[in-house]
Amino acid sequence: MWLPTPHDHYGRPCLRLAGCVVTADAMHTQREHAEFLVARKNTAYILIVKKNQPSLYAQVKSLPWRTIPAADRQRHRGHGRMESRTIKTATVTAGLAFPHAAQAIAITRRVRRSPQANGGPSPPTGSPA
Repeated sequence: MWLPTPHDHYGRPCLRLAGCVVTADAMHTQREHAEFLVARKNTAYILIVKKNQPSLYAQVKSLPWRTIPAADRQRHRGHGRMESRTIKTATVTAGLAFPHAAQAIAITRRVRRSPQANGGPSPPTGSPA
């Protein structure tokens, strides 16, 4: 089984994983990988869930996200667009059929082109003369 080499916050390889949090893309969202990390390396994980794991994806999608309050919300404007990101977390200790899963995190990103980018009027830049 191949796993990416984890790095500490200085970019150095982290050879001892105990106490670390390993993050990986959807390719590594595999039950064997999760079991290996927790049971054999004594570490935690954050894995991306996409449609390559259809039953897990359906389980995460069916969580009551609409009733869960946002933990954080950020809005940014620039480069001709307005962008917002929202993060929500849910405890799932008894709900997901995935080894050692304790929480699910939903990050929602929305992008809207600003009116100026669509040729609309520009906002006033100063006080009237």
